[in-house]
Amino acid sequence: RNLLFQTLMDSAQSRGLDSVLCNLTTSPEWEAVFRTQGYFEQIHSLSYSHIIREMYPDATEVFNKIDDYDEIQNRVDGELAAYESVISDDYEGLSDDQKRMRILELLVRIFALEGVKFYVSFLITYIINHSYNSKIQGFTRIIKLINFDEDLHVSVFGGLLNILRKDD
Repeated sequence: RNLLFQTLMDSAQSRGLDSVLCNLTTSPEWEAVFRTQGYFEQIHSLSYSHIIREMYPDATEVFNKIDDYDEIQNRVDGELAAYESVISDDYEGLSDDQKRMRILELLVRIFALEGVKFYVSFLITYIINHSYNSKIQGFTRIIKLINFDEDLHVSVFGGLLNILRKDD
């Protein structure tokens, strides 16, 4: 379930960064950052899918069960709702302050996703590997590489939030 969440969330994160945040920014530098991070999120999603395909004889059966887990859907739905709040039909009718608040909420949620939720998922992998005497070393190495990327993503969004805090 942990891998299914990571697969689905990184895929959604990739699409959201590319199709939502890139459309909101007027800075070519930030657009490049969001597109680059989205590219890496897609690689992460593909990596998790690869792990699942290698671990299970019928990975399709595993992927088809993703809708059966309410806890996964609830976690992902909350993140998607933040993206949808800035592309919804009522967004254009909002005041500038209301728009800013929705964008800020989205950025804070992304920061928490990258800095807390994904790290908890990684921790689960590390604990499983440790508990079973390093039986999933290859899987854990892939997660460590993704973890390094997430460190950068946390820095990016932490830096962006700091810039926004200082500059109206």
